[in-house]
Amino acid sequence: MVRQTSLEVYEKIEKEGLLSKNRWRVYDLIYRYGAMTGAQISGLYNEHYGKSSVSEVVRNRITELVKQTVVTELGTCKCPVTGNTVMRYDVTANLPISYVPGPTKDERRASALRELKRLRDKYLDKEEFVLLKELIEKI
Repeated sequence: MVRQTSLEVYEKIEKEGLLSKNRWRVYDLIYRYGAMTGAQISGLYNEHYGKSSVSEVVRNRITELVKQTVVTELGTCKCPVTGNTVMRYDVTANLPISYVPGPTKDERRASALRELKRLRDKYLDKEEFVLLKELIEKI
């Protein structure tokens, strides 16, 4: 049985487009099928939307939905798909809160390299510069 508050929130999120397309797809599956694990959600996502790299797409969207407070972690259970002990997720009766993703891996790497170069220019003598340059090139 669906709680009235979560039905009202579901309809408002859908009507007003409060979630991005992929977040909505994941949220909708959890809402329609009930509490489940990430692997179960990934399987349903694949059935409905036929995406490759589904596991990563779904995992990232679940994390975002949890941060937006529209999905909650219920605790761990044995996953019927993988057999591993994993988290189970369900929808909440909350409207989404604003979520701004952090920097990507490439953005973090570029930032670290900029900082290393700044430190190199400020503090290193010629010999240390060569060592740092080799390190930067490996990154």
